[in-house]
Amino acid sequence: MSWLLIVFLFLFGLAIGSFLNVVILRYEPSQPFFGWRRWLGRSHCPMCKAELAWTDLVPLVSYLLQKGRCRSCDAPVSIQYPIVELAVGLLFVFVPLQLSGMLSSLVFGAHAWIIALASVLWVAVFLLFIIVVVIDFRYFVIPNSVNAVLAVLGAAWTVVMWSVGITSGMGGGSFLGHFSGLFPTFQEVWANHLTGLAVGLIFFLIIVLASLGRGMGMGDVKLIAALGLLFGWPDIVVIMGLSFIIGGLVAVGYLLIGKKKMSDQLPFGPFIVLATAIVFFWGAGLAGAYLSIL
Repeated sequence: MSWLLIVFLFLFGLAIGSFLNVVILRYEPSQPFFGWRRWLGRSHCPMCKAELAWTDLVPLVSYLLQKGRCRSCDAPVSIQYPIVELAVGLLFVFVPLQLSGMLSSLVFGAHAWIIALASVLWVAVFLLFIIVVVIDFRYFVIPNSVNAVLAVLGAAWTVVMWSVGITSGMGGGSFLGHFSGLFPTFQEVWANHLTGLAVGLIFFLIIVLASLGRGMGMGDVKLIAALGLLFGWPDIVVIMGLSFIIGGLVAVGYLLIGKKKMSDQLPFGPFIVLATAIVFFWGAGLAGAYLSIL
């Protein structure tokens, strides 16, 4: 990938991240997430209601130049704006790089269109991940429509891998690389992904039923089911394990510093997303490091 393309993708990602902030911040739990009418209208300061000029909307740059404050009323601007913009900009660069290396090793003579299609699909996945993290953190809810789109993208990714001839004998498109061979798998890639869906759905559903809904919510169940279809077996097992480890460490940290009590709730969606991102980018390396210390 040329430096010119990297710079273009990063800048384009910043712009998409700016729009994503608008979509997230205008969300109301009582309304459908993809209600496009809410996305229309000029952006304004939530404090003084002053409409923002185009100079206030330059991704990342405006926040830095204005020192994180509204130009009109000097009210602080949420740190979410630059964080989301920067995250999306980086995702637009590193997701295609990750997929390019993965597909080149799995598909002999992988064409540019395959890598481009996979990149568009997975960038969309990560945009939905950001939506899940912010909304679940703010409202303790994961919109059903977001989980549904993730499931559709999971089915689409399975079709893409099947169409280019990826099988479990080649790692099955697993982000664990050849370490996925440590698990029993099906030869057909679609069978592994349906198994991932079933395993994630059943395991999390048991937790919800056993805890009477206090352990996690149905939004988490639907999210892990969609991820099971997207990542397949055995990746979903690692994602679930990592999410519990990360969630446990964060919960203990909150308790130690006195920010939370045992009776307080924590949104579990962000932990699932973080675990998923780790598997996507570093799954094979993580599996290798874990096995090396056994």
